[in-house]
Order: sequence, then C-alpha cells, then structure tokens
Amino acid sequence: MVQYELALDFAVNAIVEDGLHVSPFDRHASRQGMLQSIGLTADLWTAWVQEIATRVGNAPTGSYVDAVALWSEPLDVADYLRPLWHRFLEKPRLVPEYSAVSRREVARLVRRILDPSSSLGLPPLRMCLVHYIRQVLYMPSPDVAALSGIDRLSAGQLAERVGFAAEQQRAMRAHK
Repeated sequence: MVQYELALDFAVNAIVEDGLHVSPFDRHASRQGMLQSIGLTADLWTAWVQEIATRVGNAPTGSYVDAVALWSEPLDVADYLRPLWHRFLEKPRLVPEYSAVSRREVARLVRRILDPSSSLGLPPLRMCLVHYIRQVLYMPSPDVAALSGIDRLSAGQLAERVGFAAEQQRAMRAHK
C-alpha cells in the first residue's frame, strides 16, 4: 500500500534541483536550470513521470525501476539525467516512513473510510513516498500516487489521503 519509490523520488528531485515548477510540485525555488535549457518542460516531465508510474504500478513491489531508461525525447535530457541518476542512487537518504503502530491504525481508518464494494475489480493502489518541501498528493497514473510529507501526517491524515487517492483512482479509471 505505502512504499518509498526511488524512481519517482528521483523525478521530483530532478525538477527541484533544476528549478522547474510542475503542479503540484511548485513550491521550490524557481530558476532556469540546465535540464530546462536542453529541453525539459513541464509537459515532458509529466509524461515521463506517468511512464515511471505505469512501470511502478505494473512491477512487483520493491522492483528496481530505471527512471532514466524511461525518458524518451529529447535525448540530451536523458544524457544529462543519467549521471544525476547514478549520483542519486549512491547518495544516502532518509526513507520517509511511519511506524508499524501507525500502519495498523492507518489500515483500520482506511477500512472505515472506504466502501469495500467500491474497490472491487480495481488494481491495488500504490502510495509511493517521495521527498518534497511540502505535503503533496499527486496521481500520475490511476494506480500510483506520489505522496510527500508523510512524516508530518497523523495516522488519520494519512488515512484521509489514502481514501482520497482511492476516490481519484476510481474516477480516473471511470474516464479511461
């Protein structure tokens, strides 16, 4: 249900470091970075993140997803991203998490929020943790949600976000 996702975290980190604003990741310092100067745009980043999310959603939990391999065009951006990805992989990081006690509490609260029959036939929803300077819930695909600021959420607030993401999943799947 809730897991840290390296590839999505890297994609968010790339726009933060470069200064590109893509809603809802638009509260970091804005500047014209190298990625933008060689062709990264908000639309291209969104398409890339959607591709990453699709791969994450279809892979077994905990699988390695190479974020840069999923970049399409322009190729100069992929060439620039590759060494950034390798440095990102080598860098120690604090993985956002919440306690086992909170996990049980969140599961209990989510069951109370969601109508069990409403999720029948839907694939599991993956809540992927990423780092960002404020709390964000972003759904790049119907089955994957990127969530930041988990360390600042109570069990009830996290359950509300999971419930909201599940509602978004249903709405996105209904419009496919």
